[in-house]
Parts: sequence; C-alpha cells; structure tokens
Amino acid sequence: MLVTKDASTTLCIGRSGAHPSTVCHFHNYDPVSGNEITLNDVLKEGYEERLLTMLTDKLLQYAGAANIDELHEIGYLTFGDDMYITRNVMFGKEGISFLYNRYEIAPYAMGETTLLLTYNELKDLLK
Repeated sequence: MLVTKDASTTLCIGRSGAHPSTVCHFHNYDPVSGNEITLNDVLKEGYEERLLTMLTDKLLQYAGAANIDELHEIGYLTFGDDMYITRNVMFGKEGISFLYNRYEIAPYAMGETTLLLTYNELKDLLK
C-alpha cells in the first residue's frame, strides 16, 4: 500500500506572459511509516543507466519517433538537454509513471509528458 500526493501549482509570473505555468509534483508515502518513497527505495542499486535507456525508448514510442533526431524534429529535447530520469514519479497499480512538466523535455504547447513503465517492464530493476 502506498499513498501518492499530487502537489500541483499554477504559477502566474508577470503580466506579459502568454500563459500561466502549471507544474505538478508527485510525492509518494509509505502509509505506515509516513516516509517518502523514492526510486532508490524500489529499484536496485545501479539502475540509472538501464532506466534512462528505458525512458528514452518509451519517449520514442510515445512521440512516434524512430530516433533522437526525429524527437528533436517533433519538439522533444530541443533545449540542449539530453533525456534524464525525473524524480517526479508516481507509483501506480500497473507501474511507475514518470512525469515531465511543460518545458522540461518539450515546449509548453506540447504539454506534460507522462511515461509509464510497467512493473513487468521494470522487473529486472525492482528490489
């Protein structure tokens, strides 16, 4: 059993912007201890490289792109950053959802990007 808290915030900074910026941050808690649960708590040590590959592959699938160059053409990862493992995660019934807010890996107009990796897909990385 796990409790997930969605801490969404809408930021309106200045009056000349085209739109407000809404961000969502997930926090997952063990209901018994009250401690926050992170990826380090559920994934084996050294998971980062494999997880990054899985997230990149999932983004390619999500965007319908064949490679990183196509992701760039579509609008993803165009801010000079490479794909990264967000710590903004939600542990759900089927798997772990990785939420990238607007501007993190794509322009505002593309919205939030949520990548779900099922527990079956993660089975080799789970503790």
